[in-house]
Amino acid sequence: MSQMLIYMRWMSGLELLLIALLLVLLVRRSLFRTYPYFCLYLGSEILARVTFLLFPLRTRYAEFYFGYTPLQWVIGILVVYELYANILTDYPGIVSAGRWVIGGTFLIAVLISLASGGYDWNLSGQSFPKIFYYTYASRGIKTAVVLFLFGMTVFLRWFPAPLDRNVHVHGLILFIYNLIAAASLMIQNIKGAEFTDNANLAISLGNCLCLLGWMWQLSPMQRPKRVTYRKIDPLDEERILAKLRSINDTLVGASKDKSGDRE
Repeated sequence: MSQMLIYMRWMSGLELLLIALLLVLLVRRSLFRTYPYFCLYLGSEILARVTFLLFPLRTRYAEFYFGYTPLQWVIGILVVYELYANILTDYPGIVSAGRWVIGGTFLIAVLISLASGGYDWNLSGQSFPKIFYYTYASRGIKTAVVLFLFGMTVFLRWFPAPLDRNVHVHGLILFIYNLIAAASLMIQNIKGAEFTDNANLAISLGNCLCLLGWMWQLSPMQRPKRVTYRKIDPLDEERILAKLRSINDTLVGASKDKSGDRE
């Protein structure tokens, strides 16, 4: 067994421990109902780490990787949508009506990600072409998620209403988490197979730091904190919030009317 593989197994074990601890903390802090897809994502990551530790040989782990990775993509996107829904949790009508906005925005992020795909297409430098297709697709999806989360972070800085502090923290750490993965995968794709182990090690280190950040910063549900990053006159803030409530009530009413017509 190579020295790098030994390091990777130790890092995988450390990640497994931190992920399990974070999952336990989310349950103890009553946050699992607020972030069910995030908890599901953590559960899938535990499965991946356990599989890697049980089957360290690359050929065996690769068989699991090919089936697990597409599922991870889907859950990862659901985690992002969950974050969006929690940003506007006080305005369910806007969340429902804004699904096409989030879909269109994510599509734009995907197109930008595809446009950057030419920089790291390096099939000739890969020892395992089939795995490269997966890492190339993962890099593209991670980049799209990063772009979308960046836009969401800008929106949170602009949004005048006080929001749950956990939403800000979760969104920022999720952005860093995906940024590290996207950057590492891009460098791996460009440099070829010889950088695969280094990229995996970089991703593992980044994951551990983000997991510690989530454990440290996410507050218990019993002590929710509301914050706002945009200074605004109290009268203007109340006027904007009144408009948001009016829009939300209108959209909720329209949704109920449509449901009644269908019945």
